[in-house]
Amino acid sequence: MLKQLRRRLFYPVMVALLLLQGCVTVPPAATISKQLEKVAPSPKPETPPTRPYIFSWMFVDSNSMRVRGGTTNGGSIQTSATPVLGWLRLQEATDEQRDRAAILAMAGEYRVSFDFIETVLFAGQKSPARPYRSWATEKVYVLEDSPERISLQHILVMVFLDSTGQSGDPMVMKHWRQDWVYQPKTVLEYQGDRRWQSRSVPETERSGAWSQTVWHVDDSPRYGSVGQWTHTDAFSSWEGNQTFRPLPRREHGVRSDYDVLDGTNRHTVLPLGWTHEQDNLKHVQKTDAGRPLPYISREYGVNRYESIVAFDFSGGDKSMKESEAFWKHVRGEWDHRMSKHDRFRVLPTCEGQPAFISFFDSAGKARNKTDEENRATARRLLDCVFEPLTN
Repeated sequence: MLKQLRRRLFYPVMVALLLLQGCVTVPPAATISKQLEKVAPSPKPETPPTRPYIFSWMFVDSNSMRVRGGTTNGGSIQTSATPVLGWLRLQEATDEQRDRAAILAMAGEYRVSFDFIETVLFAGQKSPARPYRSWATEKVYVLEDSPERISLQHILVMVFLDSTGQSGDPMVMKHWRQDWVYQPKTVLEYQGDRRWQSRSVPETERSGAWSQTVWHVDDSPRYGSVGQWTHTDAFSSWEGNQTFRPLPRREHGVRSDYDVLDGTNRHTVLPLGWTHEQDNLKHVQKTDAGRPLPYISREYGVNRYESIVAFDFSGGDKSMKESEAFWKHVRGEWDHRMSKHDRFRVLPTCEGQPAFISFFDSAGKARNKTDEENRATARRLLDCVFEPLTN
């Protein structure tokens, strides 16, 4: 009985921790438990840190600025030594095709680093929050490639080393998705308080532009923005307009002093990978006499996607093959409901647990279900989390 209770508690906690580390179809609970037995304990923070931040707040006590985030060890990685195929195709593309080629160049196999640090404090903040750092090995798949729409799905395939330096079975988890639309007529934007709204994009704003819409690990929306691609011989870069997005998962359970991020994204495609930079204002929507100003700090983040070779991503390929029938219906249900409702709220729980766990559980069973059963499951889960708004 105690063992069963421990497993029931450990499974969602482990998944939540991986999500907070910038990481997350989900393996069965038994597999998670086996992985936990193999993963070495996280090392104690080094003093001083061996990898300091550039914006290191040199006069702030070092103990209060200890880096938080993922600290598990992974196996050796071999990075690409020559320009990747996506970059070469981008250089050969015509002017009319360069935007699409740049987006498609983000597909591939990567070692990813996640770095975030507060750089400016507002509203009487006395000290910066601890900086965040994590890592992942991740494959980006092309879900859809049409002249005016491209969809990229990120899948984590994490291999951890145990206390003897041996690697265990890979941990495979569905991560975020990014959808790109050329000259979009509408864009989905976050409004705060778990509410989203579809905004009409004026012709002057959408001409020659692409929208990027980012989706959570369970295919619920996160944010959307519109911007233009620029191309040089050294890089291709896209920057979206400033937009709201929900509290990031790396801040869940850590921060309660702000409600949303108000920021911009920049994607830069390079010969050996790409980067995702963020310039965020931490925004307080509900101000009061104790906090009259709407912002508490500015945060800078950079995620580096370094192309790697000779890494076994077959677990991600298998996961995509076995669960894609279910996730395709989930995406279809979102598209159907959003076409009928311009404004809606996304509820955080479903069937008595965090919503993403219900979706992951269903994805793990998809290979044993018929297409109609997977469609019915997607509808049932969307009924659980999608709430239309009329005012």
